[in-house]
Amino acid sequence: MNKKITIILIVVVLLLTFLFDFSTHFTKVSVGKAESTNYLLLKWGNGENEVGLKGPYEGYWYFGPSTFDVDKQGNVYIVDQLNRRIIEVNQNGEVLKSVNIDKLLFGEDPENLLPVQLIVTDKCMFLKYRYRLSVPISDPTAYYVSIIKDNDIKTLNASELLGRPTDVLMERLANDRIVLVPSIPPEDEPLWKGPKAVIVDDQGKTKVINEIKNGSYDGVTPGINLQHKRYKDTSLYEDTRIEVKDPVTGRDIFVSEPLENGAPIDVFHMRFNGKKAVIMYHTADSWNEEAKTVTTHIAIFGLNPKTEEHYVMVVGNQERKEVLPPPFYYKEDYVLGDDDYYYMMLYTKDGLLISKFEPEVNSTTYQYRFFKFVQNSGKTN
Repeated sequence: MNKKITIILIVVVLLLTFLFDFSTHFTKVSVGKAESTNYLLLKWGNGENEVGLKGPYEGYWYFGPSTFDVDKQGNVYIVDQLNRRIIEVNQNGEVLKSVNIDKLLFGEDPENLLPVQLIVTDKCMFLKYRYRLSVPISDPTAYYVSIIKDNDIKTLNASELLGRPTDVLMERLANDRIVLVPSIPPEDEPLWKGPKAVIVDDQGKTKVINEIKNGSYDGVTPGINLQHKRYKDTSLYEDTRIEVKDPVTGRDIFVSEPLENGAPIDVFHMRFNGKKAVIMYHTADSWNEEAKTVTTHIAIFGLNPKTEEHYVMVVGNQERKEVLPPPFYYKEDYVLGDDDYYYMMLYTKDGLLISKFEPEVNSTTYQYRFFKFVQNSGKTN
């Protein structure tokens, strides 16, 4: 009799798992505050342990490091184009490696080079950049990607590979590769005839992707989709959520609840490294006029195990007084490092500051599709 009951229970559990897919939607959700802690500071200058800065121009704009990345060990890689190099720096500010980038420059002026994004892997670095229109080069509006191994540099015309889209996006893939994706205005997407993506490996070999299956470019790295609806005639979004699909089966690996319960938000930054995704966003009440503070929301989504982390970070007037105005070109301020931590780069009066986001968890919720189990680890504000 007991054996029959056991068999029946097993069958019922298997049936429920099949019908409701509990495993897909079991998520650990953490809530708390995020503190931006100083991780690394490099003085301005042209010394070995310094980075270059010029300006201000017209009393406001600066020119200096524009992109960085963090490896699995927590070492920081910074494109210091005024000093014609990319440096690897540890948390103590010691330069571990310096790679000369003179091969990327046109003429003697490093300000002609406009780095946009850096991705560091175990085998190489991928640098996306463009040049000023005033430089007499064959393709002045193109985005380029260089594969850098020590002082060996191979360069690809990313715009040409993708059929000349408006912009070129670069994302990290598994196995020391990156994917280049065309950025096309929504109204032009139905007429787009170029590739959907191009995969580049550490040798500079390319693979053109004409069809994307289950949101994945390579069939190995999960594809991530930011679902949302436009909010009226504004730049805001509502019902914004993260969806990640299995590259092979197409089933959902992860589906988040709507951010801010579906209320309108302003998506500030989104990063994905194949294991975690991070979104920074503002809400309608993020700016407090009376207190002169700005509240930024940070949501972190992990795939294995499935986790959601929701934090708020409040920045006041005093912190902003130490920050210099931004440069006059695109700057990659935030990265999700290969160590799964979120970092920010700021120009300050004292030097280039790399900050690391340190969470303070107040409560944790274990969510199933229809059930919630709450474990409090502190007071919830």
